Amino acid sequence: MKINGSNIIIWDFPDKEFPKPKNAELLLWRSFSSHNEVVSIPELIEKWSDCIRNDYLNWIYQLGNHKIGDKNIKEFLFLRSSFSIWWLGLIVEKSNFSKSIYINEIIRLLTFEKYIKNKKIYKITLYTSNKKLINTFRSFCNKKGFIFDSIISKEKNKANFSLKKLFFLLPFYCRGIIWFAYKIIRNFPLIIKNVKEWKENKKEFIFVSYLFNMMNSDKENFLFSTYWGHLPKKIKDNKTYTYWLHIFVKDKYLKNSNQASKLIDKLNKNNNYQKHITLYSFMNMRVFYRVFIDWIRIFINFKKIALHKNFPSYKNFDFWQFYKDDWYDSLIGINAVDNLMYLNLFQEAFRYCDSSSVISYLLENQGWEIALLSICKSFNIDKTIGFAHSSIRYWDLRNFYDKREYSYQNIFSLPRPKVLAVNSNFALEEYLKFGYPRRQIKLVEALRHSYLRKIKILEKDLSRKKKSLLVLGDYENNNTKDQLSILNKLPPNILKELEIIYKPHPASSFDISIFPSLSMDLRDEPIEKLLPLSDLVYCGIVTSAAVDAFSFGAKVIIYNDPKILNFSPLRKFDEVSFIMDPMQLEEVIIKFFSRNIYTATQRAIFELSEDLPLWKNLLYKTIKI
Repeated sequence: MKINGSNIIIWDFPDKEFPKPKNAELLLWRSFSSHNEVVSIPELIEKWSDCIRNDYLNWIYQLGNHKIGDKNIKEFLFLRSSFSIWWLGLIVEKSNFSKSIYINEIIRLLTFEKYIKNKKIYKITLYTSNKKLINTFRSFCNKKGFIFDSIISKEKNKANFSLKKLFFLLPFYCRGIIWFAYKIIRNFPLIIKNVKEWKENKKEFIFVSYLFNMMNSDKENFLFSTYWGHLPKKIKDNKTYTYWLHIFVKDKYLKNSNQASKLIDKLNKNNNYQKHITLYSFMNMRVFYRVFIDWIRIFINFKKIALHKNFPSYKNFDFWQFYKDDWYDSLIGINAVDNLMYLNLFQEAFRYCDSSSVISYLLENQGWEIALLSICKSFNIDKTIGFAHSSIRYWDLRNFYDKREYSYQNIFSLPRPKVLAVNSNFALEEYLKFGYPRRQIKLVEALRHSYLRKIKILEKDLSRKKKSLLVLGDYENNNTKDQLSILNKLPPNILKELEIIYKPHPASSFDISIFPSLSMDLRDEPIEKLLPLSDLVYCGIVTSAAVDAFSFGAKVIIYNDPKILNFSPLRKFDEVSFIMDPMQLEEVIIKFFSRNIYTATQRAIFELSEDLPLWKNLLYKTIKI
């Protein structure tokens, strides 16, 4: 029988050797290829990056506007007089590096669809352990008329019992109810704090920030913050009163809400020009009641929508099984409860503000930020500043929306701050590419990176026997594990010459003892103290601190993990070495240390100034126009 079309084999085992098929085309799903005849999906993603990213953002735009009966999804999720709960959900947040990593699977599927668009296909064979991927391909092949086959390799599941595993076996609505009670109990020391001063005083400047990573902030007078740099001091020097509304996130320094409560007391005692309070301090019976009523309303609309029966396909793919958990969690589960608490806590806090208040917050496009903006809108507080405090990463989809979201304005439109404050021209250009209105973007000084002004240019002697390597850990433990696995495979003679300093991410709990052969000095100091001690800096693909090292002038090496997208903020920077395996890492290290001298010359990425003139102009002049 004559076969009309080609056979495609998709290999989804990045840690196993792939087959060498005859009369078939081989695609590596999560691996790079060193063979011309073998196609790598990760390489195609980078080749067609703009097209694929736009495809995904277009899909999310279409999904929000998908009609079920006479209403689209945004309209079904109408909650306030001018707000749709759609914007608070995980699907719109698009946190593809942490909360919703399945998005990267959809990115690969869209890339595959583009690859085969003009090909004649007879059969697709998929080697994987991912059942969702198998079902998606089976449905796709049925629609396209392709023969489909799958070879399943079962993953070993650990059978260890834990309360956490048991909790996540519960229905989503049960999780939501339990989570609500848990958050009330866990934050009780913050809930009972007095908010009388907030209620009675005029609040011209309000800053919404995280009570997190405080170990490296000024814990006595809050004149310096890891997020806001020296801006608190500059504002105080101007004899301006500010109010700081903190969202408490536990870490190694503040391990519970009781410690957070004591820190808030200390900050208020030592500072006459600042007043500090946490968002949970506004919890009362009125907020409790409104959260419950809102959750019931959403639950009713959730039942009406029945999205599992009405989910649209996109480019012949049925993506429902990927989005199902995020959809349930965003409307009736943990995420829904968190966001509804934020929404109503902000409503309780801002009812004591007037329309002249200037509210600045850390912009990462998370649900609580959208809740903040919607409540500001309901109280006619329009002087809002969203500060993109970190570096902008190309594949961090939280930063981007379909261009039509910025031009289409009605009561269901995407909530946005009056001013988007960015800390570099690079970030400004990235937002403009996606149609963000230029008049709403303002360039300001980078605050987290202000230390770069003070670090002197260093000349490093590389002829000494021991060399220093700074390893910057990742937010996600699995990413850090993969990064260190590559380092661990270096030849013993190379490792012997390296003094390795390991700095974990502030939110990471990764245990480095699983690599006993790596002799690493664990350090928690600020990165500005570690960079001058290091000859080389080795980072994972997601680590935003890579920008700090690059700006400082260090030689930066990044492990380009094909199992995830290239989330590096230094993507496509020529001076950076992206390595794919231990041999490439060894090659870069040997080449770097073959010279005797290396001068760390600072590279200008961020907007930097000691006096912060751009911030002062924004706060005292521009925002008030």
